[in-house]
Amino acid sequence: MRADFNSPTQLHAANIIDSIVLDTLGDRGRDGARDLASQDWASLGMQVVAEGLALRPLFRALTTWYLNRGTPPPDHFARHATVHAVGQPDLFHPRYMPSLP
Repeated sequence: MRADFNSPTQLHAANIIDSIVLDTLGDRGRDGARDLASQDWASLGMQVVAEGLALRPLFRALTTWYLNRGTPPPDHFARHATVHAVGQPDLFHPRYMPSLP
């Protein structure tokens, strides 16, 4: 990122996130992470809430988007769009990357 390689940085970040989620949560890890991160936590136990809070940033990162469905890509970093729509205009953009200290 510091060298302005935004596209490769974003693609590597998507692969790293995906690998960690699948390794930690199994083959259906993306769905499980999205489900847990979107739950209403008012009636859940503290351990489930803590897990949900840890996964909460993944909720947006795991947004599904398909190139040929006529909808614009997400306005935030999304693993699915990053991995499956390489070459789409404005899909790789510094706004999708966190700022560095």
